[in-house]
Amino acid sequence: MKHSILARKIYKFLNIVEVKGGLVTQTKLDRNDPMNKGSICPKSIASVQLLYHPDRLKYPMIRDDPRGSGKWKRISWNEALDIISEKLTNIKRESGPEAVVMARGTNRGSWIRLFNRFANSFRTPNWTESGGAQCFTPRSLAQQLTFGGIALEWPDAEASNTVMVWGANPPATWPPKSRKIIEANSHGAKLIVVDPVLSNMTSKADVWLPLRLGTDVAMALVMINVIISEGLYDKDYVNKYCIGFEELAKRASEYTPKKVSEITWVPEEKIIKVARLYATNKPSSIAISATFDEIVDPIQLGIAVSILAAILDIRAIGSRIGYTVLDPSSKWSQNQTDSNPNDSASLAFSIRAETLTALPGTVKLSSAIPNLMNILSQKLLINLTKNKKSGQPYQVVY
Repeated sequence: MKHSILARKIYKFLNIVEVKGGLVTQTKLDRNDPMNKGSICPKSIASVQLLYHPDRLKYPMIRDDPRGSGKWKRISWNEALDIISEKLTNIKRESGPEAVVMARGTNRGSWIRLFNRFANSFRTPNWTESGGAQCFTPRSLAQQLTFGGIALEWPDAEASNTVMVWGANPPATWPPKSRKIIEANSHGAKLIVVDPVLSNMTSKADVWLPLRLGTDVAMALVMINVIISEGLYDKDYVNKYCIGFEELAKRASEYTPKKVSEITWVPEEKIIKVARLYATNKPSSIAISATFDEIVDPIQLGIAVSILAAILDIRAIGSRIGYTVLDPSSKWSQNQTDSNPNDSASLAFSIRAETLTALPGTVKLSSAIPNLMNILSQKLLINLTKNKKSGQPYQVVY
């Protein structure tokens, strides 16, 4: 039996892959891996089924009968690439590059950068991702706008005396992060959970704030108010590095514990207790997740919670993941807002994207489809590997 190492797509976790007779039989994690320490998620366990599933697409297919018939035939990679390049070239020549819309899903990996570069080299500004608005982009952008990075994705729980988990259930959704938090708690760190739902994470909390659904921003603002009004913030850090602090204090002062208690249904004294615990039992960290992206006001919530972390000196407990941070004024953030392909487009080029069900402009996009010359969708379940490790961090270029 042979063992191989397979790098996971997210955060460079390592899987050990067991191979028998040339076939993968199971995946497991190395107990010496510093991230996972042997824990493994359901996705990794199911990856063998995904690899050998009879419905997995393994080669290009082209429609063999009229649209809707469900009949397809296999073609070669060279044939598929020729068809795609011919379509793209003709449309660009006849209607201009703006007539092509390129859409991708949220699959991680270096290929995303290449896809964006391809759109740029083709000279079309019309590229989008179907799942970004519902996962990662809002909370990422909010953190970048606040302190230039995404330090709340994987905070240094091991070095924290207080960990606040906001709207997340890591034991069910992110086991490696959960392990770090639970270990920190078992070693004496206080665990605060802000979540309306009784979950695995809330069951382990020292303090649980079961706030009313949709009232998270008010809860963040009242904590900021208590910390500022009682002088519990990091004055040296704020004086040196923060802009607009007086305006923040004025705005947050409108959210008193009494007022927010009525909004969130959390007792006034409990709100004050949590704010004081978070601000005084330092170093403190905050862990967030995709729930931030799926509420009505994700950017405002992300900014409010980011400020809550920043006023205690965000440098103290930051993310251990080596993301390359983009400038908030870059084209990336501008392009994310253009998620509704022009209904005069001639072609939609989709990469691993469920565009019709995930984009906010579904009605507009659906009405455009009958006018499209063709729709090319590459959803082959293949692994794209990186080059040999250079020792340098990946550069995110858009």
